[in-house]
Amino acid sequence: SKRINFNAVLHNRNSIEEIHKFFKDNYDKVPSVGELNNMQVIPAFVEDIKSCKVSDCLFDRKRRADFIMEIYKKYGLNYFYFYPSNDRYECAIRNPYCLTIGPQGEIYKCWNDVGRSDKVIAKLDKSIKINHRLNLRYLTGADPLDDPKCRSCFHFPTCGGGCPYLRIENEYNNENFDNCGYIKDNMKQFLELHYQYKIQQNQEDINQ
Repeated sequence: SKRINFNAVLHNRNSIEEIHKFFKDNYDKVPSVGELNNMQVIPAFVEDIKSCKVSDCLFDRKRRADFIMEIYKKYGLNYFYFYPSNDRYECAIRNPYCLTIGPQGEIYKCWNDVGRSDKVIAKLDKSIKINHRLNLRYLTGADPLDDPKCRSCFHFPTCGGGCPYLRIENEYNNENFDNCGYIKDNMKQFLELHYQYKIQQNQEDINQ
């Protein structure tokens, strides 16, 4: 399937059904545009990484969880895990082969850093100069196993450890971001949705 990120903030949250329907009606399973088959419109939640306060127009963790449950109940849109994944995964910034390239050829580990000269780890030029200290901070300085809060949490390690970028900001820049996943504090509601979804899937399989 192909993904289109829908930059979701509180004031445009009701547009998700209209956008999803547009691509579903016009591009889903159309032979002439095969590369667009099975199109999905995924809410990409806009975040303000410069402030610890919750903005009136942005989703915090509670609002994000509520929205994910809402679009499933209202529209049947299921883009997110309702149940903790058995996969062991971490954010791409912890992967040495994942990079973000800026408009001037600057290289970052995280797309949150684009435009910040102090976060450039290298450039696409002949100098081959690498900021190894910053690069290693992203690769190793955000290990959830080093975080006492994570080690004692019921949801770890199925949560993947949350956002390592925000953990780095908390640890090295004295921030106080909430870097936990949306399932935390909403486990009961998501397990109920997971059950309903599985019942629906089983019924569809029987009817086929």
